Amino acid sequence: MKSLSTNTAEIIDRPFVAPILLLTIEFTNPRALTLYLCSRPFGPRNVFDGNVHDPVLKSFSPIQTGAVNHKNYQLSAGEFIVDVMNNIPVGGYGSFSALIHAYDWAFTTVTASQVLEAAMSAEDKIDIFRGDIENIVTMSREAVSLQISDIALSYKDKWPITIVNTDDYADADPDDVGKMLPQVWGSCYRVPFRAVDAGWLTTLAEDIADSDTGNVKLTDVSGLPASGTIQIDVEQMTYGSKSDTNNTVNISAREQGGTTATAHGTGANAAEIQTNYYYIIGHAVKAINDVYVDGVKQDTGNYTAYTGQTGDEDASYPGKAVIKFTTLPIIQKQVSVSLTDTIGVTHTDTNTDNLSASDSGHTHTGSETEIIVWENQINDDYSNCTFPFNWHDGDWDTATTFDTQNGYSEAIHGFNEAYPGDPYQIRLCARVGSVNGSQPWPDLQFHFCGQTLNIDEGDEDTIVRTSWATCGTSYDTWAEISAATMRIEKDDAWDSSLAIKRAWAEISTTPASATADISMSGSVTGTGSASKTGTVTAGSNSVADTVIGGIVAADVDGYQDDASGTITGSASALIERPDHILEHMVTEVLGEDIDETSYAASGAEYSSNSYTLGVCLLTTPKSVLDLFSRIARQARSLQFWEAGDHHLVYMSGSEPTDKTISGHRIDLNQLWLNYSLRTEVRNTFTGRYKKYWSGYENPVESDRAIVTSTGPASVTKYGALTENLELPFITDATQAAVIATWIRGEHDDPRLFVNFVGDISLSDIERGDVIEFDVTESSLNSALLGHVSSGDQFRVLETKVLHNFKRQIKCVGI
Repeated sequence: MKSLSTNTAEIIDRPFVAPILLLTIEFTNPRALTLYLCSRPFGPRNVFDGNVHDPVLKSFSPIQTGAVNHKNYQLSAGEFIVDVMNNIPVGGYGSFSALIHAYDWAFTTVTASQVLEAAMSAEDKIDIFRGDIENIVTMSREAVSLQISDIALSYKDKWPITIVNTDDYADADPDDVGKMLPQVWGSCYRVPFRAVDAGWLTTLAEDIADSDTGNVKLTDVSGLPASGTIQIDVEQMTYGSKSDTNNTVNISAREQGGTTATAHGTGANAAEIQTNYYYIIGHAVKAINDVYVDGVKQDTGNYTAYTGQTGDEDASYPGKAVIKFTTLPIIQKQVSVSLTDTIGVTHTDTNTDNLSASDSGHTHTGSETEIIVWENQINDDYSNCTFPFNWHDGDWDTATTFDTQNGYSEAIHGFNEAYPGDPYQIRLCARVGSVNGSQPWPDLQFHFCGQTLNIDEGDEDTIVRTSWATCGTSYDTWAEISAATMRIEKDDAWDSSLAIKRAWAEISTTPASATADISMSGSVTGTGSASKTGTVTAGSNSVADTVIGGIVAADVDGYQDDASGTITGSASALIERPDHILEHMVTEVLGEDIDETSYAASGAEYSSNSYTLGVCLLTTPKSVLDLFSRIARQARSLQFWEAGDHHLVYMSGSEPTDKTISGHRIDLNQLWLNYSLRTEVRNTFTGRYKKYWSGYENPVESDRAIVTSTGPASVTKYGALTENLELPFITDATQAAVIATWIRGEHDDPRLFVNFVGDISLSDIERGDVIEFDVTESSLNSALLGHVSSGDQFRVLETKVLHNFKRQIKCVGI
């Protein structure tokens, strides 16, 4: 609700009032000029709050403060049009159009307020709208029409960002040139750091042998220095000159930096060797946690991380979070080899043998022994465990928790896999999470293919494995292993929780049997010769896949508060609570104001419910309204701008009623009801959360965990109506579940809307308020068609100030 002065509250409750529209226009160029305009003369000399107002406002359209969408609480931009008389001198100019011609009007701030003639103290003013001049709609000798748009629209293209460019970052990776330095609030996973000084990266444009020197053709050498060192795959080599015309470098020496000369194929990565390699984001952060290169977690000894905070900065990039490598970031992925031997042997010896079987030539088939990592992929069944799929989702951080006796989780393979050779030995492996409580751990057992891995107290936060065991006859083919079920179960009565983050099997192989077996006895001696014909062919890629200069990403704790705790109340705290994130964005990034009352109330709820968010911006927000709405929704809230201040309202579902509407305050002939669309009903939601921001993952799968919510009553009535939720800013499972259930509860039945027009006594109502209708009044009850009962609450979604200062309000049942 708007906070009104005592005088104003008394005046608007009277049946006859005399409202006045005040308009304040603040020009800045070519010099500062503030115009004070009003809709009609009032009092002595039209003075309010010490300023004389020119009565030149001819008319105004309904002032739309911005509608809230009932489906997702997205906020649309508010606007209105005001006509200013153009035949009266104003602001020192002969007409308003002359003043507009002399000043830069675009983005000029306009504030619309309402005051009552009987309430003329400064605190009696009711601010209605604050925005910018969007357009000069029409100009004539009689009037100039101004379109005033929501202030948030001004920031669509004015969000402050830094783009990687070659002027500021001459040695930036070409793949990162033109991209934004990321901005991070809260804790975010796999945030990509931009390669602002990582050397030139290209590829080999021809095959070279392990001894080749001289001119070597690359795809593009334009970014390489005139001479230096490059690395192709995992070998370093120096060059004395280059040709930009021919895209060649003249190799003078191989095997540099302790590397070994090898052959390299066309398309192999080639990178410039530097002393240091720098990767940064757009600001200082609270902490840089795990670091990844091309999705592979790095040892802390491989890099140095700087938060950018005072005392922890890299001198080359002060005030920025930095990851510095002193050696080229490399990921080498070795691929196993399978070999087929088709060599035939012809004997020409002169001796006879006494073998009991003759050898007329045979074919060998086989494969190099390798270890297969086997993880099942699809939930088969589970009981009494939390997030049963997390132990086989391939993620090393998420976990399945077993918290009751006999709880279990099972998984099966999605398809039949086969590899060269036969399964030979197997061992079971698990990454163990942590235990809640101080009691001895319960026993947990991992079963697969006749093997069992026992997990107990001493295994916390470790990887445990069984010993190698020969595959039994029931599991000595790939088809049998593909059909087997992995099962983790708890068989101890102690009710503490044990978490498993990942479980898998490792299977070694042996060569398949020969296609023609022979058995021989006796001996043979030969004095002649043997000749061999045929080939050995590789059945799979035998060259390591080397990734040089891949995407560098890190788990990041983003912006931290200042030493005074201006945002959070705690010095240098991580800015992660939803109200703190939005306050930082509004006040520090945009330089605007918040409504402290609504922020304080919402913040108390977030604190009570332990709500936090992780927000990462990799590109300029397309719309501040959209960004803020998505942040608010994932914290069970709505947000809006009211007269220039940003408001935040937590929707608990059990709020007190802000105002009860009486029938004599509204026009019962301008009251209508409707319901939301049948096609909007949804009762089965799958929400994806815990986003990885690096871009490695398929966009659909970049949110690494899921939560579901189903409304049984709605499913019974309408059948299962499904929808996917994107909750990328949520990192906590409990919060994701609560938000998904809340969203589902608002969609599993059609929703009732009430629209009405009321008198000026409704001036204190704003979006987000909770109202009721006094249905004890028979006339109001009749107008509501009996669809509203006593105690039914409605949330205000939209307010308009009409040309006669009446209020038009739209609300939805909660």
